[in-house]
Amino acid sequence: MSGDGCGRGGMCRIRISQGDVGQFVDPPLLSTDPASVLFCIRKAAHSYEALSRSSHCSIAILSDTDQAEAERFSSAQRFNERFDPSLWMREFGQLPEFENALISMVGSIERLIDAGTHDIFIVNITSIRRRNADPLVYFDRRYRTLNI
Repeated sequence: MSGDGCGRGGMCRIRISQGDVGQFVDPPLLSTDPASVLFCIRKAAHSYEALSRSSHCSIAILSDTDQAEAERFSSAQRFNERFDPSLWMREFGQLPEFENALISMVGSIERLIDAGTHDIFIVNITSIRRRNADPLVYFDRRYRTLNI
């Protein structure tokens, strides 16, 4: 779906020994019991190999002020511009989190399901942080806000 512009909405970030790897994903689906997130990554994506080998990741749901960050993550040509240290925070020994995120989640990757050209990642959430803001929405090939 990410190629048709129907709705993008989350970033997934992991830390590996070679450095930071991230991927912009279609809106993650949530479950409350247990707290978990499901999202898909195209196997041809630059970050797929590192993410598929990782045991943990952080996920950021973007606010309406985060369009620039969304554009960095959705462009392969801007790969080297991702993870500005002034925008990403890290507690000692923890995964980094996007500081301005509407919702920031950290969790363990519990399951990987082969779905043809994509894999489905199921992540059990171990911590969550939210702030009051409006969400960033990508629909019909444009960024929009909901102002809720």
